[in-house]
Amino acid sequence: MKTNAIRGASFLLLFIFFFFITNAQNYFSKRIAISGKASQAGKVLFINDTFYIPTSVFEVSFNSVSASLIKVTNTGNLFSAKRFKPINRSFNGGSDALLFNSKVYTAGITDWGLQVQQGLYTFNQNSDTIYTRSYGDTVYYNYNSKILPFLKTKNKLIMFGITDSTCGVNHPGLYKPCIRVVDTNGVLYQTKLFTTTNYYRSLWDADTTTKKGFIFCGAEVVGTATKNYVIKLDSNLNQQWNKFIDTGNSLFSSIISLKKGGILFANNHTDSIQNNTYFWDRITLTRLDINGNIIWRKRYGNAEKDISVSRVKECRNGDFILCGQKYINYTSIVNQLVGWLMRTDSMGNLKWWKSYLPNDPIKDTITQNYLYDLLELPNKDIASVGNVGGSSTFSTIVQTWLLKVDSNGCFGNGNCAQNIALGLNDHNTQTKIDINNVSIFPNPANSELNIELLDLNNPNYNLLITNTLGQTVHQTAINNQRSIVNISDFPQGIYFVTIKTGKATLTKKVVIEH
Repeated sequence: MKTNAIRGASFLLLFIFFFFITNAQNYFSKRIAISGKASQAGKVLFINDTFYIPTSVFEVSFNSVSASLIKVTNTGNLFSAKRFKPINRSFNGGSDALLFNSKVYTAGITDWGLQVQQGLYTFNQNSDTIYTRSYGDTVYYNYNSKILPFLKTKNKLIMFGITDSTCGVNHPGLYKPCIRVVDTNGVLYQTKLFTTTNYYRSLWDADTTTKKGFIFCGAEVVGTATKNYVIKLDSNLNQQWNKFIDTGNSLFSSIISLKKGGILFANNHTDSIQNNTYFWDRITLTRLDINGNIIWRKRYGNAEKDISVSRVKECRNGDFILCGQKYINYTSIVNQLVGWLMRTDSMGNLKWWKSYLPNDPIKDTITQNYLYDLLELPNKDIASVGNVGGSSTFSTIVQTWLLKVDSNGCFGNGNCAQNIALGLNDHNTQTKIDINNVSIFPNPANSELNIELLDLNNPNYNLLITNTLGQTVHQTAINNQRSIVNISDFPQGIYFVTIKTGKATLTKKVVIEH
């Protein structure tokens, strides 16, 4: 009996040991080397417990690029990396990817130079190239940024991008959104342009909507002003509406159709410009109804130097997750880029916001990293991809980067990235909040608490509500003159409402009675 007990305890200890080893290896930050070449990824898929990452591999220079679909195991180990590049042609295939009819379709650019074409590359799940296609002609500047199923007609795809029929040696730049419908063999069926009288209209993201329609978003530049737009199409690709949502220096933006109806738009909003060089931005989420009307808008943190959002996704529980990159003064070297992840609830209230610095927790000597896409895995973990290794794509030190963290943005318990929810590069020097300019009512409160900022000279405010134990029960960024907090689920008692901007803090006590 004693021998059996000892044997049972040994098996239990062995099980616990392997359990912790497995968990320790479950989260990672991996740089993926592909034949010693520079590479970068812009999309990640998760198929049969394997990561599929379309990656652009820079063979010699920016004019010599291969499209590659790499496979990475769930533990972060490279399984295969096959490259496709015809002689004397350049294929940039890391923009987007879609699993459709058991094939992986990737989108990007072909023939880099003055005669750029929209590219479609098709792989099987062994990463073997099935076919490639180019769309455009010698006077078009084409870029393909998104690929979706054409839901109205089976076995067809729709590609979203931009084109410029006036593009030539001098690049006049009358860029406009362009969509193309192709079948699963890449045969072109339809091309449709959405013209504009303004210069430089980009298209960054697209999604399907109810009734088999589509939405897409981008930025339009008129002179030095940038405006973010959203366009809604019906199932026949006819424009239903075109609305400007925000203003700012948005390098990227992202859009999704929500499960319960409506639209979510993510971008970076510019608060100010320093010395005509740096843009001080805040990440912004805007909830729209199906007609493009704003339901709510949330801006997060203090203004950061040239921060941008690359992608937003909806989680199965209704939360939103985002990724992007921002400048920091990491060492004595200025202008270091760092990737970040962020999570909110379904109302846009901030849950966490993590930056992934080169040395903590990544433990890497490389100084710069970017995150371009992310997804929620079946077990609620989060995966994100981009590239790490420097600001120059020509350097072979630049490598594809795959990041896998838990639902809180951490590498497991006790190993979490730095929280940047209140901002790192706050340039707001305000030191005092006038108590007469803040109204919090009703008090006592029952189901809702109103926070009114009577003098909104500075839009960078953070709201924090804590209980008498010092525990945070609500935290968000506020930029509207009046914000409403749902407190119906808060236990009765005394709470402290803190408003912060720059170095200024104001706290008021409120009572909640149900």
